[in-house]
Amino acid sequence: MTATIHSIPGYGIWDNPASWSEERIPTSDDIVEINGTIAMNVSPTIAGLVINGGGELLGSYSSMVVNGDIENHGTFSVTTLTISGTGTHILDFHNNPFIGNIFLEGDISVLGDLNITGSFGLRGTTHNIHLEDGRGITAKAGFINGTIIISGTNTFLKTQGYTHTFTVTGSLDHYIFDTKNTTQLASELYTYCSSISAKSIEITPGSSIYTHPNCLEPTYTFNTEKLSIASGATLNIPQNF
Repeated sequence: MTATIHSIPGYGIWDNPASWSEERIPTSDDIVEINGTIAMNVSPTIAGLVINGGGELLGSYSSMVVNGDIENHGTFSVTTLTISGTGTHILDFHNNPFIGNIFLEGDISVLGDLNITGSFGLRGTTHNIHLEDGRGITAKAGFINGTIIISGTNTFLKTQGYTHTFTVTGSLDHYIFDTKNTTQLASELYTYCSSISAKSIEITPGSSIYTHPNCLEPTYTFNTEKLSIASGATLNIPQNF
């Protein structure tokens, strides 16, 4: 049976029963509610997470698996976040939306913008992602590998690192390639084996889009009403485009 475990109002360490009002460490069956500051000295698995206003969950060197919804009204810092379990999980990131690495094992509904400073990994075959109207996802580094089906209105997806065997379908409005500030070399390739469907696709100034010589046909596919290539941007058009 799922229970809610509450952190104390002050400072605590995750792996210490005294940090929790219930005087026990949360387990994978528990929803965790953060009311003060909790430092993560372990890599826990929990059923759900709520961070109230003024609350802080600090895990700069930790990973976390959440098998349910996440609601953040405070500060949430974690190196790697895995969203697990069946069904569609709600991620409310209206406040402090930056995550290091995120891995999806199911479907999500995102409230607010989600900014991923590390890798965006898809561990299933296909993932449904619903985005709040006018909101989107920015993946700032690493790679995206898998298939996502986007729903929502006036939504965007921005990738700032390379993608690998990546498919985007559904009702995405704007896809943005923005690789100008990446640390990768052109020889390391920014995108390949990708199939992207969006109302508009944009390659920002100074960005470079290359293909990988080992891709199977087609190398990549753009299905769009409008393709914008900014001044100074590079789009390498392969034979199998």
